[in-house]
Amino acid sequence: PLMIFKLIRRNIVGKPFRFLLTCSAVTLGVMFTVGTFVFTDGLKSTFSGLAENIVSNTEYAVRPQLEFGDRDLLGVPLDDDLVATLNSIDGVAAVQPQVFKFGAIPVDGDGTARVPNGAPNLGTNYPDQSSVPFVHMQVGRPPTGPGEFVLDTDSFEAGNFAVGETYTVINPAGPGSFELVGHFFYASDQENLLVGATLVAYDTATAREVMNLDTGYDQITFETTGTVERAALEAAVEAALPAGVELVTGAQLVVEQTAEFDGFINNFRTFLLVFAFVILLVSAFVIFNIFTILIGQRVRELGLLRAIGASGRQVTAALLGEALLVGVFATVVGTGLGVGFGWCIRAVLGTLDFGPSGNELIVEPATLAWGAAVGIGVTIASAVAPSLRARRISPMAALREDSRLSRHVPEASVVVGATVTVAAWILVVAGIVSNDWRWIVVCTAAAAVGNAFGVRRLLPTFGRYSTLGLGLVLMVFALVLNLGTAAVLALAGMAALTIFLGVNGVSPVLARPLSYFIGRWPLAILLGITGAVTAAAGAAAALGALFLVVRSAIGVARGFSGTALLGLAGSLALVPLALLIVIVGVRGVDAAFIMGWKLQWVTAGIVLFAFGAVGASMMLTGVVGTITGDVSALRWLPVGLAILAVVVLLRRRLPMTLKSNARMARENAARNPRRSASAAAALMIGLALVSTSSVVAASLTATFADVLRQSVASDWFISTSGVDADQSFSTSLADDVQQLAEVESVVRYRSSTE
Repeated sequence: PLMIFKLIRRNIVGKPFRFLLTCSAVTLGVMFTVGTFVFTDGLKSTFSGLAENIVSNTEYAVRPQLEFGDRDLLGVPLDDDLVATLNSIDGVAAVQPQVFKFGAIPVDGDGTARVPNGAPNLGTNYPDQSSVPFVHMQVGRPPTGPGEFVLDTDSFEAGNFAVGETYTVINPAGPGSFELVGHFFYASDQENLLVGATLVAYDTATAREVMNLDTGYDQITFETTGTVERAALEAAVEAALPAGVELVTGAQLVVEQTAEFDGFINNFRTFLLVFAFVILLVSAFVIFNIFTILIGQRVRELGLLRAIGASGRQVTAALLGEALLVGVFATVVGTGLGVGFGWCIRAVLGTLDFGPSGNELIVEPATLAWGAAVGIGVTIASAVAPSLRARRISPMAALREDSRLSRHVPEASVVVGATVTVAAWILVVAGIVSNDWRWIVVCTAAAAVGNAFGVRRLLPTFGRYSTLGLGLVLMVFALVLNLGTAAVLALAGMAALTIFLGVNGVSPVLARPLSYFIGRWPLAILLGITGAVTAAAGAAAALGALFLVVRSAIGVARGFSGTALLGLAGSLALVPLALLIVIVGVRGVDAAFIMGWKLQWVTAGIVLFAFGAVGASMMLTGVVGTITGDVSALRWLPVGLAILAVVVLLRRRLPMTLKSNARMARENAARNPRRSASAAAALMIGLALVSTSSVVAASLTATFADVLRQSVASDWFISTSGVDADQSFSTSLADDVQQLAEVESVVRYRSSTE
């Protein structure tokens, strides 16, 4: 053990830069994961406290009973007769009718409608009967008449409002003029807990008229006098309730409100964790390839260790120990950066007025556990296979100059191979038949491992192609089978991941011919294209960074604050990065002429390459149209083939030789195809993910656009400017539009996201 520890320390201390670069990939994944959990746990704490403050003091409430759907659309309205009935029941006190609706938009003195970014506009009635109100006046007085309203303090301070002035408020019943008589904190007497929303409050009669169109109340709360037992009181209230109305306790309301908040936060967390998953996926390939390359470079060193007495288990332990230190270092650094990343998310969203900017950041033990699992787990799992291969290095490898890491070829076994392969495909079928995304993920993951193992035992020569074949079959199943949305997405995701792994497995077979093909194309063309594009992108980024610097500096000069100073520092940091991109691009163009031909030949090659890319895109579009049955896309197939044929013929007239340094690069890449494939794997996966996302996004956009073109005949739409689909506006607006001479017809509709 002491020798192994010394070996690990020597490898890390001797190559610190390599160690830090290896850690950086995993550190980013840990940072995203920890930062996401820190921020969303803080959000959960904030919203859970908000739910407690809003309804925890409510003893009982009656409301429309509904199994599913929008309670506002389908629920039975609660009228004054029910209020009187509750007041007449022995033991009931402080009966408070409540109106709480979307769509109350105040317009400030500048004529600006105060619509928050990402949060709703709400309207309610001032609680004048409850002994524990959820509205706490800070300045002014409560509204007492039909022409008065109060506003939450944050919205009051954000807009040009003044107490005692008259403003327009747009309500579901239509716009009206109201006098602002005060502003308030919501759900707490210490701070406003609206978390970015805007809330307008009227007296009860006015709120019922302008928010609910005088149809009734959304909910009625009441308290108890304590003179009647709770069971008897509940029985009496339920007996007095009309059909379609239910009695709920304050504890039930807290649970429901917290669950609603948690659902939104969990969706937001999933969205952020997708980026962490992508980073970790690429990191896993980076770690695997780095250890594979390192072991290949240290074959003689490891063979010497075997020659002086180290066992294969000790060699494997030394490599896994090095991977463990990489994981521990990445976990510690990534966790610290993750807390800062959570703070950055909060600051950015707060600057955009999207969600709370002052919620606390919470580091739960589960967050630390997830960070350790991600950092250490991914690193160890990625290094296991290369480390196990290292134990097969012979002591004789220390004596050979050209020693290479041998690849283990398992003995063929028809019985074992066939059994495991059939079992793997049974798992695939079982997962698909279940139509449950969880089972699909588990079954296809297990099937991928079993299929690779089984085919290698059954047909060792074709073992490397088995994972790619399984991925392609899974993708076909995802495209043609009639499954649920979640199941299709899970199957397509697992198919894409399996295809990535399969391509990585077969890439050594393609590395040599592709190296020769790209080298003869020649390499100078690719360098010229990528260099020119990179330099142009860097120049655009530099101009954008300079613009941000000037804008941030102006912001700091106008009002010095921590946020403005942070923006200036970030803008300044972008400038050298953009200039570095420009330098890299210029060097690429310079290398194109150093390694390649004369200017006219390089230019001709770049033009042919561009036309060839267009032809290949057209051909692929036609092939995809053939698979999906899109007849309109089939016309691009012959056009693409014709362009490619012309490009191939013209390419033969270009010189096929390069200078000696370019030939050396081509031959070095082709001499060890496994090393070349391993080095390119991480970049290949990253580009595949980017291209897949682009294709999916473009396909979804085109699909929705086509559906809208075919199904929507309207020329104009009128909707609320907020992002919440539940917000509504006055029905009289449609009547006013209908009276216009230029309008032929008006269609009225209302939707809900519940």
